[in-house]
Amino acid sequence: MQFKPVVHLSEEDFDIMTHNRALCNAKGHLTLAEFESVMRDQLKLFVQRQMAQGMVSAHAAGSQIGDVLFVLKLLMITLEDLKAIALDEVEGSQQGGGDAAAGAGGAEGGGS
Repeated sequence: MQFKPVVHLSEEDFDIMTHNRALCNAKGHLTLAEFESVMRDQLKLFVQRQMAQGMVSAHAAGSQIGDVLFVLKLLMITLEDLKAIALDEVEGSQQGGGDAAAGAGGAEGGGS
């Protein structure tokens, strides 16, 4: 691709971004969906770095905005945890098939 400025991406960077190429297809390439996933991950990491730098700068300047950034960072972590839990539940229901429905019925019965 012809980007300006030129984007330099080492093999090591590519391996890290693609989880040791686990996200790549048989040809070693990213599909459009996997590319989007990699870019979302990279954007998330960038935002986290920017927030961390902002928190340090705000604290050094005596600003209370650092507290707001801290809360936002905590919310981001919580959302990631919730996403992981939801994905685990979806994968569990796909693997378990009918077991998920039985588990849901058991949960309803336990609440009575």
